[in-house]
Amino acid sequence: MLAHDPDCVHLAHAFSSLIQSESSVTAHFVRGMVVEGDALIGCDGCRAAVRDAVYGSAPASYTGQVAFRALIPCGSELEHFRTQGASMYIGPNRMFLHYPLRKDTLMNVVAISRQPG
Repeated sequence: MLAHDPDCVHLAHAFSSLIQSESSVTAHFVRGMVVEGDALIGCDGCRAAVRDAVYGSAPASYTGQVAFRALIPCGSELEHFRTQGASMYIGPNRMFLHYPLRKDTLMNVVAISRQPG
């Protein structure tokens, strides 16, 4: 389990390429580091190297959905939401989600909506 492993996150490594097989993916980084695993999750944005390696350099297309995110300190004004735990509210073309983080000291808030442009 990596939950308490200080070496499970490697900072200051720039992705350069990947090799994918039927059962694994190998990520190569600029300074020579190589990592193999069951999956590669690219969290480096829509104009990033991981996306380009998987999909090519074609520009990302707008889907019509936007997400607004915030981390809010949990004070007494958020007590009602904090005691609910994780909650999701769904409406036509909209979704609102909130859940506590860091032992109820922060509230993660996500709102997703459709926008024409």
